[in-house]
Formats: sequence, C-alpha cells, structure tokens
Amino acid sequence: MPPFLADIAPANLGWMLAAAAFGLLLLYAFSVWVQGAWNRLRLRRRAARARRGEDEAADVLRAAGYRVDGREVEHTWEVGLDGERVPIGIRADYLVSRGGRAFVAEVKTGRSAPQLLNRATRRQLLEYRLAYPVHGVLLVDMEKRRVREVVFPLAPARRPVWPMALTFLMGAAMGAGLALWWAWH
Repeated sequence: MPPFLADIAPANLGWMLAAAAFGLLLLYAFSVWVQGAWNRLRLRRRAARARRGEDEAADVLRAAGYRVDGREVEHTWEVGLDGERVPIGIRADYLVSRGGRAFVAEVKTGRSAPQLLNRATRRQLLEYRLAYPVHGVLLVDMEKRRVREVVFPLAPARRPVWPMALTFLMGAAMGAGLALWWAWH
C-alpha cells in the first residue's frame, strides 16, 4: 500500500475510491456534453453558411447568364419497384434557363461538397438529371462563385442482336439472288 494511503481507515478508503470513480464519471459526462454542444454549434454554422450560399446563388446564376425560374422546386419522381410505381419527393435548389434550355441548379458550399468527386454530390446531381424534365444540371460552387454544367453520358439501352442479324441475312440473300440473276442473264 502506498505510504499516503497508510493513514486512511479501510472504511474511508472505499468511500474515497467511490468518490473518485463518481468524479471520473461526471468528468466523462461533461466531456460528452461539451462534444455534443460543439457538434451542434458546428452543424448550425454549416447550415447557416449553406443558407447564405443558396441565397447568394441566384446572383451568381444571373451573372452567368441564367434566368432563375424557381427556387426550392419540389418534384415527385415515380420509380418502379417490383412492378409498382413508388413516388419519391425531391427538391432542387433552383430551376434556371438559358438559351431555351432548362437546368436544375444545385448549390454547394464548403471545400468537398462542390467537387464532382464527392459521391453524395454526384449522386444527387444524377438523380436530378433523371428526375426533372430538364436539359441538364448545374453545380454552383459558392466558394469559387462559379457555375459548372455537369453532363452525365447515359449508357444507351442494350439493343437486341436479332434485328441486326436478320438485316445482315436478308442483305446476303438479296446479294446472292442478284448475283444469280446477273449470272443467268
């Protein structure tokens, strides 16, 4: 036993250890509370920054030559699931147009969100491109105050092979028939 604990009665030692454990528990609870408060503050600041970015995005879009046709435009997209249609509600930051073409514009703030390499951003833009009846999607980077058009090359649907094979066979038969006709005449 350490010398500084030698003068303490065994009954008091138990209470002291319990008090120390309780103090550590309180310290842990306080640190969890501080971390939660810090995260809530950080999220509120991020949300406020995003709201400011969305508010300022209309000016950036207009400066790039786009006409703002709508903000926070809600849309219902029906997707098939096992033969049933499932309505999915989505909301785009802006609908804009330029030169007779309509676009969905998504506003992003921060360092990683405006990047096309950001998986969540890319998937969101692809969903908008498929769901909204528009010509394309725009990514508005509010850090650089830049509007970028994103083009998703959609893979063509696979065509059945038999029409092409049938056309080839018909052409070959016609060619053989013409060759025979030519040879007899």
